[in-house]
Amino acid sequence: MSRIATFGTDDTLPTVRTAYLYTLSLLLKNQYTAPFVAAFQSLGPVIDAAIKTQSNLDDASVIASAARVAADDALDPLLGQIINALLIVTRNDREDPLFVSYVGTQTPAEILRPVLGAELVTATEWIDPLQQEADPVLQAFSAPLADVVATGQAAEKEVKSTDKALSDFRLLGERKKVVDAVNAGRGSLFGELVKFQHDNTGLRLPGDWAESFFQRSVKSAKYGATVAQAETILAKLAEETTAAQENLAELKQKAAERETAKAKRSQARLDLAASRKAGKEKRSQEKALEVEANKKLK
Repeated sequence: MSRIATFGTDDTLPTVRTAYLYTLSLLLKNQYTAPFVAAFQSLGPVIDAAIKTQSNLDDASVIASAARVAADDALDPLLGQIINALLIVTRNDREDPLFVSYVGTQTPAEILRPVLGAELVTATEWIDPLQQEADPVLQAFSAPLADVVATGQAAEKEVKSTDKALSDFRLLGERKKVVDAVNAGRGSLFGELVKFQHDNTGLRLPGDWAESFFQRSVKSAKYGATVAQAETILAKLAEETTAAQENLAELKQKAAERETAKAKRSQARLDLAASRKAGKEKRSQEKALEVEANKKLK
């Protein structure tokens, strides 16, 4: 028995629908296949419903991604303003414990560069310290930063949710069920066509009659059909592997730098807290001495 193509997770729903429509059209036009039309035709609405669902999921994914970009656009200038305010308070001293307690060893550009992600983590960690700052200018940033962070967190959550919904739809949900149903329907139809041809030898139908109702797909060799093609593809894969390894090394370096920045920032916060405590105690002592010095003698 001849084989027909089986669809898998790499095949898109429009591809599946095109193959379905091709077969249905031939069934409708052939003088012998009217009995097979109804059962096969029932797959159409199922495919169309899945395409509509995927379209809605794709739309939701685009909207969620746009919301994340919008949240990042709102967060970047606010963090920039906070950094500028810190530089004003510290008189542009980037080694001042107050500045380091927020920025660590990162440059402003390194903080603002990501589309949320690490930037959102940094911003989240700034909310409480800003709220506790004695400087009213810095303290005033806490509330608006909390609002923007909440928006960013909601956007990130929605992106993850829509990505998961698309993945589940493709690999586990309606899309997979539709692809399985179409494969089953095509297989069943093919078997019925083969049986019809076998039972009606007097019609002298061609040997590939049953198979002719299914769109033929010519798949090229994945890694090339000639030595030259294979060598070109292999060189490209080696180039991509090198690029991927370099990207991994860069990501590891950035992760290490971030950990260093976090450690320096944490130490700066401890030093800053100790300095403020010592300053407060010194001011109390000075005040007590001032009171003592100004006492009137009896």
